[in-house]
Amino acid sequence: MDATPAPAHHDPDRRDPARTRDVRHVFWQNVVQQALTAFNQQAAANPALTDGRVAVLTRGGERVAIRAVHPLFACTVNVSPTDRALSELVQCTVFEIHTPGGEVVTLPIEEIRGLHVLTEELAEQLKEAAAAETGAGGDEPFGYAAFTSLARQRRAEAEARAPESD
Repeated sequence: MDATPAPAHHDPDRRDPARTRDVRHVFWQNVVQQALTAFNQQAAANPALTDGRVAVLTRGGERVAIRAVHPLFACTVNVSPTDRALSELVQCTVFEIHTPGGEVVTLPIEEIRGLHVLTEELAEQLKEAAAAETGAGGDEPFGYAAFTSLARQRRAEAEARAPESD
């Protein structure tokens, strides 16, 4: 057993399995948000994407093919700091998916277990669209914007917990 003390910059949350699970869960949700919001942009440039070759996999094991997808609430309400914070917590957390067959499926993001793309070429197109939408350069891996969003959130939480200095 290593008795070396953790460096001062070490994140104590890493030692808490529940916190680690929660952080990974939020990261996955950010990846799903990034991919689904990029889908429509990519589909506009490549209508063939809307034929069902891209889908989400639900926690129940269902494959839901995507013709179009829209977040139900994708805005920030800036009436007060409280309203703004609340709207930021819930924006892009529920998606309405229109299938090629005409069905409309509304799913909260936590019910989406996976993303399914039938070809590697389509997967690359979606990654490029997601990078373009988030303003990421070509060097960042897919999911980097999801990571940076998570990092910003954690910094804000840490700042909120820090005692104010006079």
